[in-house]
Amino acid sequence: MKTDVTPSGQCKNSAKNQNAETLAIALATGDAETAERLLAEGAVWQTACGKTFIGTEIYQHLEQLKPPKSLVITHVLTHGKSGAVNAQAKAKESYRQCDIFEFTNTKAERVRKVMSYRVAV
Repeated sequence: MKTDVTPSGQCKNSAKNQNAETLAIALATGDAETAERLLAEGAVWQTACGKTFIGTEIYQHLEQLKPPKSLVITHVLTHGKSGAVNAQAKAKESYRQCDIFEFTNTKAERVRKVMSYRVAV
């Protein structure tokens, strides 16, 4: 199933914001190929529920994800080596999610660490 994605519209002039938004969409929809392009080797993805995926475990997990029906990116913020993307998604239930990124450098070409939060609404 393909997810109906609505981007934030906040990334037109910022490659950093675009990379953050693209990675958040990939993590939410199970797009391992895009995630691999944007994550650094040995990247760490932690979830608020206590799961941690390291390196190739991330891609294996993404390939098993059931993507939401829709995903609306509401905010994208980046500064220095940090970034955050806030979104609303609908699957069986609606939820809000936020991904916090730690980039490998200030150019934000790759992400070293992700912390993801999800709350049902």
